[in-house]
Amino acid sequence: MQFTDIPFHKQRLSALRKMVAAGRFPHTVLLTGKDGYGVLYVAMNLASHLLCETEECLRKIQGFNHPDLHFVFPSITSPRAGSETSSSHFTDQWRSFLESGLFGSYDLWMQHLDPGNKQGSIRVKDAEELIQKAYQYPALGKRKVFIVWHAEKMNQATANKLLKLLEEPPENSFFILTTDDPQKIIATIRSRAQDFQIPPIPPGEMKQALLEKGITEQQAEQIIGSAEGDWYKAQKMLESEDPFALHKDYFVRWVRIAYQAKKKPQAINDLIDWAEQLSAESRNFQMDFLRFALEVFRRSYLAHFNPELALFDFEAQQFQMKKFVPFVHSANIELFYHKINEAVYHLVRNANPKLTFLDLSVEMTRLLHKKETGL
Repeated sequence: MQFTDIPFHKQRLSALRKMVAAGRFPHTVLLTGKDGYGVLYVAMNLASHLLCETEECLRKIQGFNHPDLHFVFPSITSPRAGSETSSSHFTDQWRSFLESGLFGSYDLWMQHLDPGNKQGSIRVKDAEELIQKAYQYPALGKRKVFIVWHAEKMNQATANKLLKLLEEPPENSFFILTTDDPQKIIATIRSRAQDFQIPPIPPGEMKQALLEKGITEQQAEQIIGSAEGDWYKAQKMLESEDPFALHKDYFVRWVRIAYQAKKKPQAINDLIDWAEQLSAESRNFQMDFLRFALEVFRRSYLAHFNPELALFDFEAQQFQMKKFVPFVHSANIELFYHKINEAVYHLVRNANPKLTFLDLSVEMTRLLHKKETGL
């Protein structure tokens, strides 16, 4: 993996590399964004530019064994180390996690550790070891880089321990903190770091990376619509023969029952069953389904203006998208969007999912029968 040739966030990384080359790179930075957007990927890229001038150095970075690149990350208490537990006790597991890809989440890392009921955290012992290494001479070059992954997992004692170091960092040490929730990092730490937002991966860059995997352009477009700039999500979809099979099943049952409900009052019982089944799925799946539905409606509407637009393939569900397209038009497309986004809003705020989906379904029965004239 060539960290210097990242296909994502090209403009952002180019600007950061120029800061490194000009000697203007801050000693402490905070990369803020979801893991799937590539915060660790960007951190590794920056580390390679701060540390490396040779191919041999870069190979060590790529192998996660460069002696001047140090990682601090959430871990669980080790029975043997007790209160002395730190990231260094989990070096082998961490390297294995990195080798599986740089877009894995905190939850995935916890699964890697198999913590049981334990919660991962960054402890005072981590801070003590980091401070000790920061004041040592570099082993290979002129600099050392410390990547603190999910810095929001530092407790108050750990943050206070690091504060003085970040206030007066050694000239040859650089600290890259990453987080998906900066408000959980104490203000005094945040104030010492220059914040760089890592946004969702741009659709164009993600499309190029997906096409290089050998999939069709239509498949790439479908994955991009659901992944929402998250490369880990996109990779998981690639692993599935049809990553949207379950989404499609729910969608087809939904619109069919909703359309029938106007003439068959008993269909409301089927909508209740549908809402119950969807509410039993994980919250992540529920949100993904709503995003999927939005994309189906979007493409259906655009198909009026561009008949060549790639539509989702519902062949397995015996559902013809071209026959569905006329039911999505200028009189209801904004209402579809509004109602689905309203459901997303309520789910994010922990509303009852069954009631949320049932309310949305009742609206669906009305909107599917709405005439394009608006009458």
